[in-house]
Amino acid sequence: MPHTRRKGKNVSSRSAADRGIEPEPYLANPSRQSRLSREQREALYELPRTSYQFSDDPVTEEQLREIYRLTALGPTAYNNQPLRITWVRSKSAKERLLGYLHESNRDAAASAPVNAVLGYDKNWQKRFAEFAPHAVAAQEFFEAEEERIPLGRLNAQVQAGYFITVVRALGLDAGPITGVDFEALAADPVLLGGADQQPFLVVNLGYGLGPYRARGLRFDFEDVTRTV
Repeated sequence: MPHTRRKGKNVSSRSAADRGIEPEPYLANPSRQSRLSREQREALYELPRTSYQFSDDPVTEEQLREIYRLTALGPTAYNNQPLRITWVRSKSAKERLLGYLHESNRDAAASAPVNAVLGYDKNWQKRFAEFAPHAVAAQEFFEAEEERIPLGRLNAQVQAGYFITVVRALGLDAGPITGVDFEALAADPVLLGGADQQPFLVVNLGYGLGPYRARGLRFDFEDVTRTV
């Protein structure tokens, strides 16, 4: 995901080859056909619903690792990957988490075998040499809080979209929650362990149980898009 620096900042326009980076071969789609069948698109986007109750079937460590692995592959600005995930699995940790949720969200969260607390690293720029060695000079620009916080928050939220899609692709169900006291949660020494991050979303994970609510209205193409 490209990021445009403000006018007046020194932005390198050199190619990857000029910067000494060996480009990987692009795996093109020569057929120009959909990468997913109609049935697969339906299974990933149309059939899954937000879950408010979950079965007792466990979510394994291997599944959590695969959720993260695939989520991390989605594009972000500078490849910065600011998303941080806290997997809440133990009874004691779940009880602490429930205290930060609005009352109407507690039953759903309590029934999920895993709750994922998604946040963004407020000092994501410190790892520039790892995630973008070709653009490490940009780290100085993002040392300013007013520059790094908005970009970190935005890209972590983009990664949250990848996260939910990956959860569904792996056959699990997701129940995202924003009714949370995130400021208080950020200060919890047990759940976040003093990490310098800001949580913004809790996602309940597991195998959902019905009944599900009727799908809400989705706006029409003509209503929310335009071509110029």
